[in-house]
Amino acid sequence: MNVEMIDKDGTQIQATFFGEEAARKYGPMIRENKVFLFANGQVKLANKKFTSIKNDYCLTFDQNADVAEAEEDNQIKKQGFSFVGLK
Repeated sequence: MNVEMIDKDGTQIQATFFGEEAARKYGPMIRENKVFLFANGQVKLANKKFTSIKNDYCLTFDQNADVAEAEEDNQIKKQGFSFVGLK
């Protein structure tokens, strides 16, 4: 299961929950436009072939991750954009 996350600075990152057990455990919990705290994952170099997010890193979690919903934070943007000029 892949999720795209954004922080209050507008930085986007992809997180992957590996394994059927992790997907079953966290899939129903993680909802769009909600704020979560994540722990016990790994930071890895992103494979650009498998993501459209412009970040050099990605996060990976398994069934041992800690995921908790947090209070809403109005500083966190709903969407992130990366504009480039056209020539």
